[in-house]
Amino acid sequence: MEPNGRPLPPVLFDIDRLQKDFMPVVYRTIQRTGVEIDYIRYYGPELNRFIGSREEGKTRSRQFSFARDPRDISRVFFLNPEDNEYQEIPYLDTSRGPMSIWELREANRKLVTEGRRYIDENLLFHKHLELMEQARSAVKQTKAVKRRLLLERKRAGSSKPEETVQEPEAREISEAQDFSAGSVEPFDDSPVSPFRVEQL
Repeated sequence: MEPNGRPLPPVLFDIDRLQKDFMPVVYRTIQRTGVEIDYIRYYGPELNRFIGSREEGKTRSRQFSFARDPRDISRVFFLNPEDNEYQEIPYLDTSRGPMSIWELREANRKLVTEGRRYIDENLLFHKHLELMEQARSAVKQTKAVKRRLLLERKRAGSSKPEETVQEPEAREISEAQDFSAGSVEPFDDSPVSPFRVEQL
């Protein structure tokens, strides 16, 4: 206790638990193929005993809590109601690579813009890979433009440091192709998925 009589705040020992407690949470029922969140399936044997669970005294399916790190949605964290501990649940298809929630939303937005009436996991991952390739290509183009401009400066005898100038052409390429550079908006703690396929 401090000299003025006020108690000290409790010491936090489980930082990992604290991080998961503050992650965005979604609520889903558990099926034989696991759980689906934003068109993506997750599965682990830890879920088996809860498959087809019903609300106590009701016929309605029981929903469970899943925390998700927005920086990497390749796994979710199932809050086991029996011991109140988190269990890591990976993609059902573990061959798929990591993705952030912002990349997932951009892939979904692109598919809707293209007129896709039905969106599924395969389409989302295919579009994500396509956008990643576009981003890598843009980086290469930007570097090539910068090298060319630097060479032109040297040939012209320019004394301007490269760091002080951002060439319009290079900036235009970077901004046009980098789909992950958008603003980040706060998460809604509603259990409703942020995804909605618009009728076109």
